[in-house]
Amino acid sequence: MKLAELRVGNRLEKQEAILWVQKSSQSANGSWFVRGTLEDPSGAIGFICFNAESVARIKELTEAAPAVVSGQVQADRYGGEGKLQFLADYIDLLPPGKDVSHLLPAASKDMEEYKKKFLKLVAGISRPPVRELLGEIFSGSRWEQFIRNPAAKRFHHAYIGGLLEHSVDVAEMALAIAATVPGVDRDMVIAGALLHDIGKTEEISADIGFSYTEAGHLVGHITAGALIIDAAARQVQFLSEAERKSLLHIVLSHHGSRDKGSPVGCATREAVIVHYADEVNAVLQQFVETGEKEGAGWNFNKMMGSMIRV
Repeated sequence: MKLAELRVGNRLEKQEAILWVQKSSQSANGSWFVRGTLEDPSGAIGFICFNAESVARIKELTEAAPAVVSGQVQADRYGGEGKLQFLADYIDLLPPGKDVSHLLPAASKDMEEYKKKFLKLVAGISRPPVRELLGEIFSGSRWEQFIRNPAAKRFHHAYIGGLLEHSVDVAEMALAIAATVPGVDRDMVIAGALLHDIGKTEEISADIGFSYTEAGHLVGHITAGALIIDAAARQVQFLSEAERKSLLHIVLSHHGSRDKGSPVGCATREAVIVHYADEVNAVLQQFVETGEKEGAGWNFNKMMGSMIRV
């Protein structure tokens, strides 16, 4: 049974899920208990476990881990009306090396089709040095990471293939905007859109839990992206200094302003177009993902901080 389908009274026996430990503590009688969250591609549910053997196995966890759980769903007395809680009476970690791909959320769209769209966008760039730069960056292990990574840990396109989907959709939207604005460098719009989140290949892991990497914590995806582009640009013989700086500016400013995390605000047409295409795509994705999880109607969306109708 999927976690999103659970109701009060349902019981799970030895079901696999992704487990996050959020709190381990001692109760008044001195025994240990653990609270946390169970996740699968359908959704998540909070859990609590008092079983001593199970608690001993998981109480020191600091990152997400694949686990097998048994227990029963009950109403959460402290979680608000309608909130559910999984009372686990058995938890064990899955052995290393076991295939857990079925536990990871994946894109609902055809990723092979998105790869074709990506290649078509690159082919649409008129200047060979700019195409060469993208070929330098989107190759080898970086390409494999790019087509697998989520675009975010939580809020939008947080699933396997999400980064590829988001980047292509942003590029297509940015091109549509650019077609209505005179004086826009189309090559920079395409390249900047496809590269705007390239730093997420270093910031977020595509493994269980989509955890932030050490580089993610220490550098962040905007700076990481600029470093990736700058290093690759120096390998492309005929890429001009103006093109290098233009692309760096698009990536560095794609959050729009300093108060949103960008070290610089948008100062070119191309940067403004990519910024708003990125923002619109992330926001519109909330309607898709909320609808898939909650169904049609009015629902509260965490990213937008308001009720939306899907």
